Amino acid sequence: MEVETTNEIWKQINDYPKYKISNYGNVLNTINKCNVKIYNNNNYSTVSLTDNNNKSYKKNIHHLVATYFLINPNNYKYVCHIDNNKNNNHFSNLLWCNITEVKKHRIDISEPMTNNELWFVIPKYKNYKINKKGDIYSILKHKQLKPYLNESGYYSYYLIDDEGKNGHIPTHRLIAFTFIDNPENKPHVNHKNGNKNDNSIENLEWCTNQENIIHSYQTKLRKTKEIIQYNSDMVELKRFSSSKEAERELSIDYRNIHRSCKGSCNAGNFIFRYNETENTNIEKKNIKLEKITDEWFIIPQYTQRYRINKNGQILSSIKNKNIKLLKPYNRIYFSHHLKNDNGEVKYELLHRLIALVFIPNPENKPAVNHINGNKFDNRIENLEWCTIGENNIHAYETGLK
Repeated sequence: MEVETTNEIWKQINDYPKYKISNYGNVLNTINKCNVKIYNNNNYSTVSLTDNNNKSYKKNIHHLVATYFLINPNNYKYVCHIDNNKNNNHFSNLLWCNITEVKKHRIDISEPMTNNELWFVIPKYKNYKINKKGDIYSILKHKQLKPYLNESGYYSYYLIDDEGKNGHIPTHRLIAFTFIDNPENKPHVNHKNGNKNDNSIENLEWCTNQENIIHSYQTKLRKTKEIIQYNSDMVELKRFSSSKEAERELSIDYRNIHRSCKGSCNAGNFIFRYNETENTNIEKKNIKLEKITDEWFIIPQYTQRYRINKNGQILSSIKNKNIKLLKPYNRIYFSHHLKNDNGEVKYELLHRLIALVFIPNPENKPAVNHINGNKFDNRIENLEWCTIGENNIHAYETGLK
C-alpha cells in the first residue's frame, strides 16, 4: 500500500508491519500515526524498529530509503550520499555503490566543518588535525574521532603516525606536540593543576622525567609510602612519610631503604618496612570472596575461573578464592588472555565477552559491532551482534574501513 502526500511517497517496511518509510527519509509509526524519532549514529540518521516479536533493531534511514525507492540492478550493498551530507536522506541524494565507489565518493575535505575552529596538522601525524580543545579530525576518514579514557585516566586516541606505526596517544601529548614549544626536547607533559582531564594549553607543560615525578607527588597524583624503621629485634623506632625523608634524617641511601622494605637486606644496621595498611590500590589487593555479589556473572566457557560485570570488569581465580581484578590489554580493542574450562589459554576481546554474557543472540550471529564506531566504548547499549557482512557494511559506514 502506498500513501502519497504532495510529492512524498510512503511504502510499508517488510518485516516491520508497524512502520512505513517515505522517499523523503521519514519513518512513520502506523499505530500512533507519528513520525518515528530519529537519532544520530556516527553522523547517520538512524531509527529503532520493533518487529512482530517485539524485538528492536537499529536501521539506517539512508539504507531503508535506497531499498524501497532506488533500483539496485547490480545488488550493491552500500549506499552513498551524493552531497556527502549523511543526514540528507532524500531519495534523490542517494545511490547504490560498491566498495570501490564508496572510497572514490569520499570527498577529500581538508578542513573539518565545526564551529569555525582552527585546525592544525599534528607533527608526525600528517593524516590528522587537531584544534586547541584537543578534538582530533581524520583527514583520510573525513570525520572527527572520538576519544576514549585509557587505564591511567587520560583521554586518548588511536592514531597511525607518518611511519605507519599505530598507537594509543594521550590527548594532552598531542596538544603539546602541536601547540607548545619544546626547545629542550623534554620527554613528558605535565597537567599543572593535577587534573588529567584538563587539557587546556595553559594547563600543560613539557618536563623531564624527574620533574614529572616531583610534580606527581606535589599534586598527589602519586602517593608516597610511609616507611617504618625497626631495630634488629623488629622493635619499631620511628616512622617517615617517605624514603627521602628517612634518607635525610638517617643519612642512609633511599635505594637501600627500599631494598630493605622489600626484605632483601638491612640498611645501616636497621630494618625498614612499608606501612602496608596505607596501600589501597584495589588492583594490587585481593578481594574477599564475600564481596562477590549478584552484579558479577559467569562467562560461558570460562565458568571455573572468571566473573564479569556490566562495566566489563573481570574477576579472576574464583576457584582458588584468591580473587583479583584483571587489567585488560590496551591494543586495537580491549582484550584479555583467559584460561578456559579445558585449561587452554585464549585471547578474548572484551566487547565480545560482554556481548556473550549480556546481549541475546537468537540468530547466532558471529561478530559484534560497536554501534558508534568507538572500539573502546564497551557499554552494553553500544554493542550489537551482527553477521560478517553487516560488520563490513558497518565498518564502511562508520569510517573504520
